[in-house]
Amino acid sequence: GGLNRINRTFRETAEGPALYCRSEVLYIPLWRTDYIRIGSVKKTMRKAEMRDVEQVAAIFERIHDEEAAGRATTGWLRTVYPVRQTAVDAVARGDLFVEEEDSVIVAAGIINQIQVPEYALCQWRYDVPDETVMVLHTLVVDPAAGGRGHGKKFVRGYEAYAVGHGCPYLRMDTNEKNVRARALYAKLGY
Repeated sequence: GGLNRINRTFRETAEGPALYCRSEVLYIPLWRTDYIRIGSVKKTMRKAEMRDVEQVAAIFERIHDEEAAGRATTGWLRTVYPVRQTAVDAVARGDLFVEEEDSVIVAAGIINQIQVPEYALCQWRYDVPDETVMVLHTLVVDPAAGGRGHGKKFVRGYEAYAVGHGCPYLRMDTNEKNVRARALYAKLGY
């Protein structure tokens, strides 16, 4: 499950939990270093600010455009969810995160401990206290940046954030029609 994978991916260091890269060369203290430079490309995952709302809302629109053109299936409705206000509300709560590549937002998601009422109806493998659960909602990757591992990297950042905040149990919201997200999560062991 997710917890075992996290224990293999993240190691405790003298300075706290750190991302352990497969190369066994690079350790990045979680949420203390805000970027990784790979070649000449600067990649960053950080909490979003109000200045990021327009870029995130534009990603929402491009995903809605992809669905309207038949190139994607998310089950989302353009005028309902996600919309610009979704990003505004998440920034105000402090739970919208963005991934940047050379200062351009390529992915975003909401990370918090809010579990929708429907979660109470689920048969979870582990019946655990709510305060030990972190949830990923509304993960989006800009269609123009798709296929380059941004979704996987964002989920890894979510896992790191959860571990760093004492939440060993992870849950993800996705529409059953969202085939790409469901495939990604399954590929990552969820």
